[in-house]
Amino acid sequence: MKILDKIYNKLKEDKGKLSKSKFSKNYLRKDRNYLFVVAYNKMEVSTDALLNLHCVLVDEGYNKLASEVLEEAVKLTRANLAVE
Repeated sequence: MKILDKIYNKLKEDKGKLSKSKFSKNYLRKDRNYLFVVAYNKMEVSTDALLNLHCVLVDEGYNKLASEVLEEAVKLTRANLAVE
């Protein structure tokens, strides 16, 4: 998911060392291996993970990025509802 790559790279740039494991755990509030499993299985990131990321970004003052994540979560939810 391009939005996650964008945010991960921005946070890594701002904060220095940030592994994908720490990003998964601290920002997505998922298991440290979450992003690796998602990529390996060619899955979409869950809406839950996106909403967790949104909340953390708001808490840290990244409001513009948080808005982009929220838009992505809405798109994903709509797409999932259309499939059902």
